[in-house]
Amino acid sequence: MRKFLLFLLICLFSSQVFSEQFRVGQIHSVDLQIQPDFKVLKNAKIIDAIAIHLPEDKTFIDAVEIKMEIPESIAYWRDSVACSLYEKITPEPTESQIDYFGNRTNLQILPGKLSWILQIPLAKYNELKSDQYVTRIQKIPDVSNGFLFVRLHPIMKGMPDEVFEKNIKVTITPVLKNKGLLNLSVVSQDEQLQNCSLFIDEQPYNLIEGNVKIILDTGLHNVSVISEFYRSEVRTIRIDQAKKSDLVVELKSLDPTLIVTAPDGVKIFLDEEEFFDINKEVKIAEGEHKVRFSVGEYDITRTLTVIKGKTYKADFTLDLQITEEN
Repeated sequence: MRKFLLFLLICLFSSQVFSEQFRVGQIHSVDLQIQPDFKVLKNAKIIDAIAIHLPEDKTFIDAVEIKMEIPESIAYWRDSVACSLYEKITPEPTESQIDYFGNRTNLQILPGKLSWILQIPLAKYNELKSDQYVTRIQKIPDVSNGFLFVRLHPIMKGMPDEVFEKNIKVTITPVLKNKGLLNLSVVSQDEQLQNCSLFIDEQPYNLIEGNVKIILDTGLHNVSVISEFYRSEVRTIRIDQAKKSDLVVELKSLDPTLIVTAPDGVKIFLDEEEFFDINKEVKIAEGEHKVRFSVGEYDITRTLTVIKGKTYKADFTLDLQITEEN
């Protein structure tokens, strides 16, 4: 008879949203943070409630997981304690407030086990799975008020007073998507950025006014920016779980450039005109050029053929080698 009544009770709560007034023993407040290793431990009795305050940006949260370590004395009274989820709670939960009004949207009976996990989804598409130790709520709750409200409460009479004094160890953690955010900015020296094509891992993406925010799987990704107006740029960036990664790609002109390096005292000539922009990247015309280094009476000349979109480096070094001979 008891199991039949319990079955009717579960069916009733599963098929309707109840608006009710109730009292709790104590409110346990949790400010959830978006961190892979974040967890909060609370000791709750079977007449307490937990208010889980959510961050404003819930992009990377698949669910909130509530793990309960249930004392033997409570697990013994199988089918006697429930865990209910509420929406539209008033007034706003505070530690000094014990009387509330709200809509019950889900009821789960605590199993006769010493450990149990309840998962409350916050994203429509997630990878949550239920098993004998994990119960996943199907419906995504309304969290427009900024928090989840979970209440423990007895549903059967006859439990001894000592059960009401026992603590259930409750651990609250976020279940995070295995993704992160790429915040990409593409800039150039032009007043207005010319047309570019963006590829991430060889997949095309729209680049609007040089900026784009893209959700990507964690790990390394190849970012390519290609344009007929600029040099192609390729970057590799690491995306971490539930974090934002900023990347700025500066596009360079297709004009070829030259970088000349040499020790002090070396005279440099470009096409027989003395060259003074040492260690600087300077533009150079397309075609054939001669670079001459002069140290005292010693000259060395090299010829280079310059093409569009390339950077060239002319490096003059003095070297002294000492070897031992038998």
